[in-house]
Amino acid sequence: MENPNPAPPPERKNADLEANLGYAYQRAWQRLLAWTGAHQLDPLALTKEDAARFYREMVAASGRTAASSQVQARAALAFAYDHWDVPNPFTRIKPPRSTPPPPADFLQAHDLARLLGHLGDRQATYGESLSFHLANALFFTGARFSEIANLRWSDCLLDPVGRPVAVRIRGKGGGHYNLPVTGTLGELLTQWRTIQDQHRGMKVFAARGLKFCRSEYVFAGPGGEPYTNRSFNNHLRLACKDLRLPCILTAHGLRHSAATILLNDHGKNLREVQEVLRHKDIRTTARYTHVAYEHTRSTLDALGGSLPSPRKSGGMMAGSRRPDLEEQA
Repeated sequence: MENPNPAPPPERKNADLEANLGYAYQRAWQRLLAWTGAHQLDPLALTKEDAARFYREMVAASGRTAASSQVQARAALAFAYDHWDVPNPFTRIKPPRSTPPPPADFLQAHDLARLLGHLGDRQATYGESLSFHLANALFFTGARFSEIANLRWSDCLLDPVGRPVAVRIRGKGGGHYNLPVTGTLGELLTQWRTIQDQHRGMKVFAARGLKFCRSEYVFAGPGGEPYTNRSFNNHLRLACKDLRLPCILTAHGLRHSAATILLNDHGKNLREVQEVLRHKDIRTTARYTHVAYEHTRSTLDALGGSLPSPRKSGGMMAGSRRPDLEEQA
C-alpha cells in the first residue's frame, strides 16, 4: 500500500518548519505501513487494540516520549486516516505517559576548573586543542553545542586589536542572538585563531586540506565542516575518566554546569539564569540548575538573622518563686 499523498500545506512564514513537519509525518506513515506489513495486518482495518500496540511500540522505539512528539505522531496518523477516508483507530487511544527527563550531568566549579585545566594541558593535536577552546566557549557563553559549533569567524565582532567581544549565533527555533564575549574567552578565541591558522595546509590534512583552508567555521573539523558533538564528547569523556570526576560530562553538561555555578557560587537568581540560557519557560531553567547542599543551608541560615532573637521561655522550674509574688506576699 502506498503512503498517503498529503495535500499541499497552506502558506507559512517558515519554510523550514513546513519541510520538517512533512518529514515527521512521512516517518510516522512509513512506520505504520512497515509495522502492519510485518504483522500481516491491514492498516485500513486496524482494531483499537492493534493500534494501541503499534503506538506504544513506535513511541518506545523512537526513544522520545515527550508530549510534543506524541502529539505530532497522532496528528500524522489522523491526517493519514482522514486521507484514506476510513475510521481512525487511534482516536480514543491514550498516549503513553511521558517519562521524566534523565538527570542533567553537571560539575561544580572546582571540578570544572580541573577539567578545563586538564584539557588545556593536553593540546598535542589539533583535535585536543580544538576541544579545549571549544569547551571554554561553551562554558563561558552557556550556549548549546550546535550554536557554537556552527559559529563562523564572520559572526564575531572584534575590538580594535582584533579580539572578539561578541558573537552572533543562530539559536533554537531559528532566532539570532548576540552573546557577549568575556575577557577570558576573548583571549582564548584570539589564541585559537592563531593555532587554527598554523594548521591550515598541513600535510596531516592533505586529503581534505583545501576544504579545511577555506572553512569559515570557528571550530572547524579536519575536513572543514563543523566539529561534531560525538568527537567533542569523546574528548570530554576521556578527560573525565582520567580525572575520576563524579560524572562523565557532555557538551550540554557544560551548559548545565554554567547555570548551576551562576546560581550556587555567584548568587544569580533563576530569572537571570533564564536570560543567559534563553529559555522561554523558567521551569526549564529550574530543571537545568542544581542547588548545592551548602547553598541551601546558607540560605536557610539567613532566616535566622531576619527575626529578633527569641525570648527565653517564661516557664519556671519546679520549686522556684517569682520575685514579684514574694513582694506581694
